[in-house]
Amino acid sequence: MKGVSFLTLYSIIKASERHFFGVQMNTLMRQKLKSKSGASLVLAILVFLICALVGSTILAAASASSGTITTAWQNDKEVYTLKSTEKIFEQSFTDKTWKSVDYPSKDENGKITPIPTSLSADDMYQYLCIQTYNEGTAQKSLKYTLSDPSLNKTSYDVNVTVIMDDSYNITAVFSMSGSSRTVNLHMSAATGTGDTPRAKGSAVSWGRPVVTVQ
Repeated sequence: MKGVSFLTLYSIIKASERHFFGVQMNTLMRQKLKSKSGASLVLAILVFLICALVGSTILAAASASSGTITTAWQNDKEVYTLKSTEKIFEQSFTDKTWKSVDYPSKDENGKITPIPTSLSADDMYQYLCIQTYNEGTAQKSLKYTLSDPSLNKTSYDVNVTVIMDDSYNITAVFSMSGSSRTVNLHMSAATGTGDTPRAKGSAVSWGRPVVTVQ
């Protein structure tokens, strides 16, 4: 320290202290200014609220979807039952041909007698054709009972309304009590030549059914 006075040395020390503490204070101020701890808390709360909102929306959508799936499954089960009944009914007319000459017994008005009273699947087409031949049209209400042991309910009653027009075309509507679903069947007939049901009834057969679901 040769050549440096005590006053000069004291000044240098004080200047160093001011510089050191100045740097420390500036550093602390910058840290405080740059600190975002309060903003982070607000952001965390905001994110939590958004997540809670999204979660509740997803839960509500899932609950609604569950109800929709249950309803769709119920409707599918009902349609399956109705279509199964339609298939059974359809077999009554598949590869069948009806001819009025096969029924020689007729009354004084030319009506076929007797009219079958049984409505089994095998003679359904005969009953309807005889009615149409005699009266011009035919209509009948039927009930089928389908069993399914794999389901909680072991049997289902299916109601069928059948109409045969004067050209022997068939329309059938299948429905179930308590259900809004229906299955509709239409079968076009090929008939004998003529303008009346009796003339057309010389030979009647049916094509493939057209089935629709509502």
